[in-house]
Amino acid sequence: MDILNFDFLYNILENGDEDTKKILFFSLINNSKNNRYLYQYIDISWIEYMLDKVDFIEDIYEKADIISFLVGVIYENEFEIKDTKIEHLFYLYLNILQSGYGADVINTLSYFLDLGISLEIIVTECIKIYPNDVFIHLFSKLPEIGKCKVGKNNEKFVSLIEQHRKMITRFDLVLHFHFITSYDYAENILIAGEYLNKYYNYMIMCADWAFSREHSREDLIVENILTKKELQLFVELGDILDRCKKLESKQKTDTEKELFESLDKVSEQLKLLLKSDEIKSIRKRFFGEKSFFEVAFDLPS
Repeated sequence: MDILNFDFLYNILENGDEDTKKILFFSLINNSKNNRYLYQYIDISWIEYMLDKVDFIEDIYEKADIISFLVGVIYENEFEIKDTKIEHLFYLYLNILQSGYGADVINTLSYFLDLGISLEIIVTECIKIYPNDVFIHLFSKLPEIGKCKVGKNNEKFVSLIEQHRKMITRFDLVLHFHFITSYDYAENILIAGEYLNKYYNYMIMCADWAFSREHSREDLIVENILTKKELQLFVELGDILDRCKKLESKQKTDTEKELFESLDKVSEQLKLLLKSDEIKSIRKRFFGEKSFFEVAFDLPS
């Protein structure tokens, strides 16, 4: 089967009623969203057919699902659809959002952005629809929103979104720092040892730590997410954790038995490092007498 023409779905159940066929159709549409490799089998003629029919779908939930599905397929398959049709689809979707239905909003709006609807238009229109807190939560996930021209009356929303985004980033960073430098972290590696040996690599525990002298992330200072002093401590911790990574790279082996023996050595080194005075000192200098939450929610001024 080279092309999947979705018209056939309405005829699968020859003896079924129209409601049953409709349920089947939308179930398959929604399931296909989670299996994007199926998009390649969808014919552009079916997309164009649905673009003409979507106006006449009365149920807002069904219409939202179809629009979300259509823009995904159009983008992923690089179908050439007239800008006017994409714009019409976008304003149909806005009407649905005004009604209060909002499933899969960010993914759908991201596809509209990819298909040529400007971020400025998306933000400007959606500011009119959403309460402040909902708008800020949703749109902090869209890219480069701080560069939008949305009019002076709406600039405060863009500013709040940027602050929200920075706060989330800072919270994640400080949480990770807190987690790795805690005494319990080292103790729990001991407890989980045999399971990690059997099912996972010990080094995943610090493999996603992105800081060291080679990766100091100066952009986090520029964006007022970390202070210069905090970044230095992140780098200091990263250099300590890199000792384990380097030890692991020097002990690459071929057999599974030798691999586990190597991981044992690396894990012992990691546990010693995490419980060392070096780590305690870094943690003390980072948090001082403040609680985790006091530090995590305190953006640099």
